[in-house]
Amino acid sequence: MSASSKPFAEFWREYARSPVAVVALAVLMLLLLGASFAPYLAPQNPYDLASLRLEDSRTPPLGGAASGATYLLGSDVLGRDVLSAILYGLRMSLMVGLTAGIVAFAVGVSVGLFSAYRGGRVDALLMRLVDLQLSFPTLLVALILLAVLGKGLDKIVLALIIVQWAPFARTARAAALPQVHQEYMDAARVLRLPLWRQLLKHLLPNCLPPLLVVLTIQVASAILLESTLSYLGIGLPISEPSLGLLIANGSQFLLNGDYWISLYPGLALLLLVGSLNLVGDRLREYFNPRLRKGVMLPLDLAPAPRERQASRGSDADDRPLRVEGLSVVFDTPAGPLHAVDDVSLSVRRGEVLGLVGESGSGKSMTARAIMGMINAPGRVTAGQVLLQGVDLVAMGETELQARRGKDISLIFQDPTTALNPVLRIGSQMTEAVHAHRRVSDAQAQELAARMLARVGIPSPQERLAQYPHQLSGGMRQRVAIAIALLNRPGVVLADEPTTALDVTIQSQILAEFQGLAREEGMAAIWVTHDLGVVEGLTQSVAVMYRGRIVEQGPTHEVLAAPAHPYTRGLLDSLPAANTPGQRLRQIPGMVTSKVGKDPGCGFRDRCSRADERCATPVPVVRLGTADAPRSALCHHPLV
Repeated sequence: MSASSKPFAEFWREYARSPVAVVALAVLMLLLLGASFAPYLAPQNPYDLASLRLEDSRTPPLGGAASGATYLLGSDVLGRDVLSAILYGLRMSLMVGLTAGIVAFAVGVSVGLFSAYRGGRVDALLMRLVDLQLSFPTLLVALILLAVLGKGLDKIVLALIIVQWAPFARTARAAALPQVHQEYMDAARVLRLPLWRQLLKHLLPNCLPPLLVVLTIQVASAILLESTLSYLGIGLPISEPSLGLLIANGSQFLLNGDYWISLYPGLALLLLVGSLNLVGDRLREYFNPRLRKGVMLPLDLAPAPRERQASRGSDADDRPLRVEGLSVVFDTPAGPLHAVDDVSLSVRRGEVLGLVGESGSGKSMTARAIMGMINAPGRVTAGQVLLQGVDLVAMGETELQARRGKDISLIFQDPTTALNPVLRIGSQMTEAVHAHRRVSDAQAQELAARMLARVGIPSPQERLAQYPHQLSGGMRQRVAIAIALLNRPGVVLADEPTTALDVTIQSQILAEFQGLAREEGMAAIWVTHDLGVVEGLTQSVAVMYRGRIVEQGPTHEVLAAPAHPYTRGLLDSLPAANTPGQRLRQIPGMVTSKVGKDPGCGFRDRCSRADERCATPVPVVRLGTADAPRSALCHHPLV
């Protein structure tokens, strides 16, 4: 396959995952081809008055005409072939809709991006103009404009542009506002790039997904609006073909039984508008990978039902969560990026396992993979996540949704984004209860209040009536923990939930979480980069680097005598009470992502003990005892 055809093949593979979108594209292509080749496909030119025969007026579909001709879809009151009129009408409607939509897109997006970029008074003025435009009904504005401008193809296109630029401007501004202060835009300003380049090259590509949807909707809306105006007799002149005029021509004969004159042009209009919207929605998903449905383990890699049943170990009750050989790959233009690489771990009931590493080491991605929350362009390529012996990786999305929040929960890092700002705490908590239990509203409220009390929130009934912004950061984090524990899950994953809190609040929440894990007998994984938290909270620890677990074992043993140089480096970079005045030893460099499979040690570029052997497959060094096993992934272990 050539390089030029490869992107198209990838696009089509992704697009074809939706059968509805494929059918919509096929219908749209047929309509476009019919409109483009209307002069060659149409049995007659319906607007050549010399070729029309009045004696063939209102001939039914497939009926014989007085002149001997056969009209597949019948003829109208002037003796025009309805099929030919539809092909010519599609041609005109598409030309009007596309021209008006594309020009309105260019005008509106330019205004919206400039408004978001400039801000201040310029933004306020432009948005007031947009609000003024949107406050008037579109059809009313178009009627007034055409009353002033008169009939004609150019007049109606101009009227449609004037009434349609505002939605593009509003959407472009909303999409651009979160982007204008991002680092890449700051860099563009520092480089003093021309304004047009900043807006079109840097800002516009990051705002395209919602704008593509608005474009397809507005093109379809322009076609409908033109048809409506032509139906009312104030759009295109009668000498121009239009689906709206064709529908109007037969409306007076509907009661006489001559339905085909209006029915078939109406169906053509419906197919055109519907297929445009469906294709546009699928394009939006393609251009924004976050909107695509997550791709889980390929079917040929998923264990068969009998294998999954056989995988139920005798220690499934003691170790409710077992992860075996889990791998996550992200497809990039440069090749596959292995974000999680052959991760294996397990957690006992009542135990808290610490998952430790620098930012970018794969901790949060491992937690999301365990929950089945990896979205495209990422995918789980290998491994199992056994929850009570049942493989979550092999499950469908519906089965996973039934288990999330009930058997396994995830506490997100930022409670501000995890909690809906427009819903009261009580609504969000009872919603979590109703998702998995059949209880009354009063019982759900009681369960929510009881759980808030358990995580240390005073006056829980009052808190249930409050919004997230009325609570402090520590309170919001307690609420997030309470929601995760509401249905008493056997396994809880906590993704650095106390990072943004002050030390005092952090200590309280850690103590409460540890007590809850012990009392409820749940298994927990605490994702963090803070070894101080690990030492005080967890019973076992797994150290990650570049997607791999490089060392794991009992917390007190690993921290007292680390076996991997990376773990030693993390400990040396922490201040200690028994070494006052000594300089901290920072690990040189930073975590880097590499495309492709690397069989060697990922830490070798930063390790002082590295040699040529570290570029070869790394052995697993077994340490500890059968009751307290330890392991390290290293050619030169420290113990």
